[in-house]
Amino acid sequence: MNATHSAPRPATLRSMALPLLKRRALLLAGVVLLIPVSAAAAMLIPYLTKVAIDSVIVPAAAAHDLAPYADRLYMLVGIAMGV
Repeated sequence: MNATHSAPRPATLRSMALPLLKRRALLLAGVVLLIPVSAAAAMLIPYLTKVAIDSVIVPAAAAHDLAPYADRLYMLVGIAMGV
């Protein structure tokens, strides 16, 4: 064996993953930016439920009449269904 030739170095995870990540950098950036959007959308349904209860259902129950509050309730339910 010659002293000038050394054994090949094993591939590391970084050396294998870096070329793949470079090719998909834009896609990876998009995913990273959409994570907070996904988290906000997941928190929107409980918030809309709170708003519906506090601003529509409680006043309607106190007044014993849902009719004046029906439009707002339908709007909040529609938004929640869209999320």
